[in-house]
Amino acid sequence: MEECEKGKGRDSIIQTARFLVDYVAKHFADEEKPQISSKYPGYTAHKAFHENYKKSLAQTVKEIENDGPTIASLGKLNAAVATIVSHIRREDKNLATHVKKVNG
Repeated sequence: MEECEKGKGRDSIIQTARFLVDYVAKHFADEEKPQISSKYPGYTAHKAFHENYKKSLAQTVKEIENDGPTIASLGKLNAAVATIVSHIRREDKNLATHVKKVNG
């Protein structure tokens, strides 16, 4: 909002969206390592979610880069952020519980 007030909202949104793509790639890669090593039972579904999410996010970011931050694309980006926050809160807890059980 502050960037919008300064007339820099468009650039800020694109930078934020690109940051999110990089963050998600690193977070998911880091998350998958203990899933594999601990034989996490939900790994296959979890990996599929990661791949689908990354594709969807990349498509939204591309749309923002190509068309600018439209109301529709910002809605998609906000939904993507809500999805990743929910995923982290829920799935990271489940993974941590599993890893603790495996490692005793």
